[in-house]
Amino acid sequence: MEMTTGCSTKIQLFSDPCYINICKGVRQGNTISPKLFAVTFETLFNELDWDGCIRVDGERLTHLLFADNCVLLALSGLELQDKVLQLQMESKKIGLEMNLAKTKWMRNSLCRESRMNIEGQIIEEVGSYVYLGQQLSFTDNILGECSRRRNAAWSSFNRIRTSLLDANLPMKMEADLFHSTIVPALLYGAECWPITKAVEDKLSVTQRSMERRICKISLRDHVTSDEIRRRTGFTDVVQEIYKRKREWAGHVVRIRDNRWTTRLTCWDPLDRKRPRVRPKTRWADPMVKLFGQRWMRRAQERKSWSEVDLRGWRMPRGRVG
Repeated sequence: MEMTTGCSTKIQLFSDPCYINICKGVRQGNTISPKLFAVTFETLFNELDWDGCIRVDGERLTHLLFADNCVLLALSGLELQDKVLQLQMESKKIGLEMNLAKTKWMRNSLCRESRMNIEGQIIEEVGSYVYLGQQLSFTDNILGECSRRRNAAWSSFNRIRTSLLDANLPMKMEADLFHSTIVPALLYGAECWPITKAVEDKLSVTQRSMERRICKISLRDHVTSDEIRRRTGFTDVVQEIYKRKREWAGHVVRIRDNRWTTRLTCWDPLDRKRPRVRPKTRWADPMVKLFGQRWMRRAQERKSWSEVDLRGWRMPRGRVG
């Protein structure tokens, strides 16, 4: 209440300002509420003295924050439990409390099996978890998230199927509906994916199936995919995903405020050796395949980078223009 003493807010109605005295504290939904919470959350974590951390080029990475969500990182299950306990105790001192029912933990193959007990409550270990709209997993690669996106796209399709299947609706309007409702659901966060051939094929199959339904064409009609695409005029989702990836990559390397997004993208953990198996597809593989390790320098030039087509990374090296 002390924060609102003597405070007022102003509403501008045309040319007449209306001043309103603030007599109550901040409520959920107030415009200042998320800002105050972010400041409180940041102050809370600044007070925590965590020794264990992940070293990234000399910098300490212990946690990541977004709104009221947080991710804690540790080198072992025991270290992670100590961090959660300390965070729970410090949160209670300022009137906050963790939602242990929604708290989950994950480990990779380098971490031993462990059990996490916080104030008598067992924290569930999960193999995957949906965080900020993306399914995270150490084992499922990106196929699990791709499946979720395809299901979300079909849900969007079914919500507007009456309009999409209306024979009287111009195809141009149907294309606008497809691009504004279905594509965002299908490709949400796709700029951060490591794109495999399997992912490309699954996304293409989903789009072609929707296009056939819109055009009322079955597989038995033997109409080619190119002809269907000519009729619909839809943007190829594989082309769109590489466009978004290129734009996001350029944005990341041009950031100058030393945030973790850029530091982790540029990080090369020299203290670890690769296992003796075929390396998994990485996020930066399209850029590295086309331009080598100097792709970040190329991405600094905004104009020339906007003309790059990342789809060419699957072509043989000698055929890339």
